Amino acid sequence: MDRLRQRAEFLAVAAGIRIPAPGFVLQARGEERLASRLSVVTLTLALLYQLAALRAFGLWGIVVAVGITEVTTTAVFAMGLAYARRRANRGQ
Repeated sequence: MDRLRQRAEFLAVAAGIRIPAPGFVLQARGEERLASRLSVVTLTLALLYQLAALRAFGLWGIVVAVGITEVTTTAVFAMGLAYARRRANRGQ
């Protein structure tokens, strides 16, 4: 294990940016129901993005759609996390 920790690849990955994904944070806070509902929303949006981008840009549209989907998913789950925090603060 010590030898692994000295390798450049391991050190690069270990020093990477660490941002908790809002979906995991929602589940950790006990908001599984909200996380599952938001997952359905983001999957539906991803499908719509892929179909629209495929029609507009051909196969390169898939690349565009994946990028847009990642941004949208992060935004939707971040809004869901903000909603869950507000709801938890009101309940206290």
